[in-house]
Amino acid sequence: MGNLDKSIAETSVAIQNLIAINDNKKEIEAANKGVVQSLANGAETICVHLKPFFKTFLSVAGHASAVRPCLHD
Repeated sequence: MGNLDKSIAETSVAIQNLIAINDNKKEIEAANKGVVQSLANGAETICVHLKPFFKTFLSVAGHASAVRPCLHD
């Protein structure tokens, strides 16, 4: 009976350790995903705000390149 109680106690500790390791792993994965998600959202925000600027810049540059220079001899 003593061995059975000891085995049950050891098994319980082992199971609790596995649960703690699994929970820790899930927390680390969630934290890492949060960092990646934050960086992706930041990059998307920057691109959304820069798109009109680049669109205008490229449009002006395209029109400027189409203008023929006036060369005086």
